[in-house]
Amino acid sequence: MSNNQIDKILSAIRYEERPEVPVAFQTIGPWVTHHVGVKEVDYYHRPELKLKVVTSIQDEFPDVVCIPGLVADYGLVVEPSLFGCQVTFPEYDAPIPRPYLNIKDINKITLPDPTRDGLGPKVMSDYRYFWNNLDKKYIEKYGFLDGVHFTLGPCETAASILGYSKFLYGLYDDPPAIHKLLEIVTETLIRFAKAVQSINGPLKMIYMVEHMPSQVSRAYCIEFIMPYVKQFFNEFASACIRVYHNEGKTEHILDLIPEFGANIYHFGIDATTCKNSIGKQICLMGNVHPLNVLLTGDIKKVEHEVKKVIKICKPGGGFILNSGGGLAPGTPRENIQVMINLAKGIGLVG
Repeated sequence: MSNNQIDKILSAIRYEERPEVPVAFQTIGPWVTHHVGVKEVDYYHRPELKLKVVTSIQDEFPDVVCIPGLVADYGLVVEPSLFGCQVTFPEYDAPIPRPYLNIKDINKITLPDPTRDGLGPKVMSDYRYFWNNLDKKYIEKYGFLDGVHFTLGPCETAASILGYSKFLYGLYDDPPAIHKLLEIVTETLIRFAKAVQSINGPLKMIYMVEHMPSQVSRAYCIEFIMPYVKQFFNEFASACIRVYHNEGKTEHILDLIPEFGANIYHFGIDATTCKNSIGKQICLMGNVHPLNVLLTGDIKKVEHEVKKVIKICKPGGGFILNSGGGLAPGTPRENIQVMINLAKGIGLVG
């Protein structure tokens, strides 16, 4: 993965200080669909539309690193679907999984086949289509497809299968059953990643979404979340870009995050707290508020907040400018451009 844009991310991971700060966006629906003006239901069902939407975003913002770039985007439902969760595709929203499993039935489930079950075959089909139809410049210049994988985390997947309330109650009521489920889920996620790897090549960029550490105590994070996230990342430790995404409240487990196995933390909490606590241990990516600043703020507010984040997080390297989570549908283009300009050093004086 040697190209102009990805080199910016690798430089940040190596804590190299450059005049320009790398700027990245999470390029999945529904922000991308709303920005380009297509229905979500069409985007998720048509690989040619996914390709067109994401490449048009990259063309519009050539200085931005699109993370994870072009992926077989079905929102956060592919992994639950492998286990039998039914998926609803709203016309103007991201897909929604329907929980189906009871805790008492966990011992009955078997390892799914990611190439045959749920939305797995559609993911594989999408990637084959992308490789056959994507202009090679997006691979060479922007790192699209080459070793790229987007995944839901183990606990987020397990919670989708059981339902979040049942999962959280299960941590207290039946820990052995939850551990059993997480063992099966983690092994499935590894098999799924390897299936994607067979098409996209050896993994070089992994983007994992796992919000559950924000919803449990430190002790429960250590017992139920950390081991399985770490197991997954350790399986693909050779991947040069390993992103852990969680814009939730993580102050109580912040010191644990560098041990998860990722080398980039996409964060949403207070920038000073994050930088001072773990900024020398893991590359930080964030944290301009996607709603209060980028969606609803005027130009002056965006400028103020972006300058503040850069001032806090840039010194010493190990920083990528991004929103503190995914961009919200309807985010004004001019606010996005302010971020890009400030990352390049335009307007930082004063």
